[in-house]
Amino acid sequence: MRWTEFPDWIMVGFHIEEAVYAPLYYGYGYPNQYGDREFFARHVDHIIMQHFPGTVLVLVKASPETIAKRMRENPHSDNTIKEKDIELLLERFDEEYNKSIIYPKFILDTTDKTPEETLNEFVQSISPHLSQYDLLRIIGGKIKNIDKAQKV
Repeated sequence: MRWTEFPDWIMVGFHIEEAVYAPLYYGYGYPNQYGDREFFARHVDHIIMQHFPGTVLVLVKASPETIAKRMRENPHSDNTIKEKDIELLLERFDEEYNKSIIYPKFILDTTDKTPEETLNEFVQSISPHLSQYDLLRIIGGKIKNIDKAQKV
């Protein structure tokens, strides 16, 4: 089976994260230089839209203060970003989101939201962009779950 035959993909960060982090933290991919990651990101946008036209781009963000607090309260052992860079990173992710040709797209601001509230907002925001096939699979999954519950 080819990778293009899978019906669902979740790409976290992917090419946009590469465009933001590579020049700042890894020393390559600067604008107008060999391996320009912003140029590469637009190229990947085109490939995604060609092979996966149902893709929806979601920018998940929070205020700089909230991100810094979350970083302090729940540090990751392999964390790349530095607290001093949060505002710059938010600006760069906004820029890449705005430049991206992937459409539709929407923003989830998690600043004052619980994970459950963010999930509910995501479900509400993604729903208009689901295909008929997606909706049928969701309904089918609910029917399977009802059947399982009745057998118990």
